[in-house]
Amino acid sequence: MTNRIERLNELDSYGVLNHKQDEELNDLAKIASLALNVPIAQITFVHDEFTFVKANIDVVSTESIPGRVKRRESFCHHSIKNPKETMIVNDASKDSRFINNPFVNSDPHIRFYAGKPLTTPAGNPLGTICVIDNKPRNLSLGEKQLLDILSKKIMAYLNNKRKLLNQENKIIDDALRLQNLTDRLPVGIFQLDKSNQNNLRFKFLNKTMKEMCPSVNTNKSSESIEILFSSIYPDDKNRFINHLNESFDNLSFSNIQFRIKKGNNCAWFAMKGNVERRTDGSKTFYASIRNIDNQIEYEKTLEQIAFDISHVLRRPVSSLSGLVNLVDTKEKLNKKELLEYIGLVKTVSTEMESYTRKLNDIYQKKKEIITNHNKSYT
Repeated sequence: MTNRIERLNELDSYGVLNHKQDEELNDLAKIASLALNVPIAQITFVHDEFTFVKANIDVVSTESIPGRVKRRESFCHHSIKNPKETMIVNDASKDSRFINNPFVNSDPHIRFYAGKPLTTPAGNPLGTICVIDNKPRNLSLGEKQLLDILSKKIMAYLNNKRKLLNQENKIIDDALRLQNLTDRLPVGIFQLDKSNQNNLRFKFLNKTMKEMCPSVNTNKSSESIEILFSSIYPDDKNRFINHLNESFDNLSFSNIQFRIKKGNNCAWFAMKGNVERRTDGSKTFYASIRNIDNQIEYEKTLEQIAFDISHVLRRPVSSLSGLVNLVDTKEKLNKKELLEYIGLVKTVSTEMESYTRKLNDIYQKKKEIITNHNKSYT
């Protein structure tokens, strides 16, 4: 006795309960019909409430058996109770299990039925391959062996198909995980394809690209490059396009800084990436884009520090240097002159300390501005 839940779970894992036609199963059912000389041959899968007819070869019935039937009206429901045996009903009109069955008392007027369960490697019967006739008959030993062979062929096909299905599902799951991962990165990531006709199309965009470039629509994976070009600050656009074309032409590493419009303002970004040539001659650009406003602001701050040191502190430093030179020319200093020079040194020192404090206040404010700016992009 098989476990009901386990059997149903394994049946679902094969992905056969859909409305798509399967030519391979149809062909195997047709072989059964021709080889056993019966008008009807089916491949069925028994679920909880319904039996699904996946392949149906019916050459005489005026009304085909529907794509699914109620399980309690299904002959195959009885067949799967003994997964290792072929169930044979010689005359259904005389079998207590089927006397009141609608498929016995009306079209297709089933009399003969033989069903071999389709059993998984785990021992769970999924359904049957069965042959049906509207007149009583029996199966020879050779005909039973043929049903056995066909059932094994069907399961071999279904097992291979399930492996492919599992691989496809794994690829889809991996792609979703990768998408979720890239969407959480603080940098924009994209794949840009260039056809042999020089058409540029985005093949992949992560969510961060939408946040960086308002014109980018991440719901359309094959958008034109124009959605990025339209976001670039006008003064940087031609330089960016020329750089991108050069990377594609030379298959060279890309490294460029440019600005993207942010309402009435703009923000600095850096793009890095590589170009690969495909076997068909087309090219693919894999790249990342990140906001570098903080880096630009930091570089400006360093330049300001250098300017301040060079200009603001120049006067007190020059004053100290002059005092040193003046003292150096004196062979001997009296007490009055010494006190005077000390006073001058104190004045210069006080002035330098005042300048230093002002610089520190300025840079502290700049640091706060940079920190607040970075938070706005996280």
